[in-house]
Amino acid sequence: MYSPDTPYESLSIDAGPIVAFNLRSSGGEWVNLGEFEKLAGLKKIHVRTGGVCSPGGIAAALGLTPSEIRRNYASGVRCNGHSDFVTEKPTGIIRASLGAMSVESDVDRFVDFISDFYCQREAPPKPECAAEASKEELPARLEVKDIIVYPIKSCGGYHVPSNLPWRIKPEGLAWDRDPPESDSEPSIPLLLSNESPILVVHMASVSFLNDVLALTHKPVPAAQFRPNIIVGSKADTPALAAFSEESWRGLTFSSVGRPSPRKGTLRVLGKCYRCQMVCVDQDTGERGEEPFVTLARTRRVGERCHSESMFVWRLEMKKRTEPRSPFLLQILSRHS
Repeated sequence: MYSPDTPYESLSIDAGPIVAFNLRSSGGEWVNLGEFEKLAGLKKIHVRTGGVCSPGGIAAALGLTPSEIRRNYASGVRCNGHSDFVTEKPTGIIRASLGAMSVESDVDRFVDFISDFYCQREAPPKPECAAEASKEELPARLEVKDIIVYPIKSCGGYHVPSNLPWRIKPEGLAWDRDPPESDSEPSIPLLLSNESPILVVHMASVSFLNDVLALTHKPVPAAQFRPNIIVGSKADTPALAAFSEESWRGLTFSSVGRPSPRKGTLRVLGKCYRCQMVCVDQDTGERGEEPFVTLARTRRVGERCHSESMFVWRLEMKKRTEPRSPFLLQILSRHS
């Protein structure tokens, strides 16, 4: 807690009804600020996180030295970025403010929210994740279940038909938030994706989530996470465990439609921070709390809540010797 513990009788009109703080898990790890704000927003609680446009105040509250401030900036820390922690110190705060219309029940609801999601009373359920997955030859056991492109950013996706090979380039999938190219003149790619040109979801993890949701919510389709590629285990091979993708380093695939298929590799860059769009039904446009709320309760790694950011993974294509010869990706079996 960074706000001074001042008795009510001594409150100054200059202080204001503001509480600034950070949270730690039971294991001592700092709670991610961006995910706290998104989860609070789904519960209709509005807070501000990050640098709150007060670099001097943040530095004083967190005890940041000038060298630490320069290091944080060089590491990409910005007011509303995802780099909440560069070393053991947080780089921002959670700020809750009360206004003229606030009442005591608002404070109670906020305290209940923190208690519900961040007071750990028992270990969250964990799937049996294969720790040695990164050492296995995964491509032989995986196949593409669905390919989705988003011709218009933030709008609905187009499911590529199973019999249609789809072009994949270093900039991403063809027509995915990507203005059409001219065949006659070279053009500079205009990328409209936020964090990565290609996003992947593992069907086993979606199935695990839906097993948890079964008693309280209808199943969540994999497409609701707005991935580009949905992968799953082949029917005739042992199924990979849910969340085994957390140890994947890349996915290897073969081009189709060529006499001599070439192999390409999509390198795993890391987790993708998804916005509240994953709580919007992609067919009806209706917005709810799931699956973000359930993931916030069940997806913890080393005591730290990662919620939906651990569910979608960012990929990029490794450099090839033939940069002007894109690969073709094709669905091998459509998931149900």
